[in-house]
Amino acid sequence: MNFLVIRNLIEKHRLIFAISFSIILSLALTVLSIVLYNITGTSKLDLSRPGYEAAIKQLKKPESTDNSFSSDNSLNTDIMKKYLKNYQQQVDDLNGYGNFSEKVFEVSRLGLGVPLPAAPTASEQE
Repeated sequence: MNFLVIRNLIEKHRLIFAISFSIILSLALTVLSIVLYNITGTSKLDLSRPGYEAAIKQLKKPESTDNSFSSDNSLNTDIMKKYLKNYQQQVDDLNGYGNFSEKVFEVSRLGLGVPLPAAPTASEQE
């Protein structure tokens, strides 16, 4: 009997129950994410937290490689030359990879600072 009363109440006030359920679910997921953030130690890696201003100041900013163009300026030959130079550089970089080449995974091309160990050859695996 209680089940029917509850079911009729939910059907009568379906919108209110849906909104309430959504709010409770979002709060539960938020609490879960904060708990996981603290338990896993990710909070220790987050430099945006208060108290890490000194660590942030010690970080080196990477050199800007911004090749964007202003939308305010007029298009002239100097800007076109700069664009075509950047475009050709990107085309040359992409053409250097080749199709299905192992060169794609070279450390210098990936931009990694630490060299990876060489993959064993077929004779070394046997």
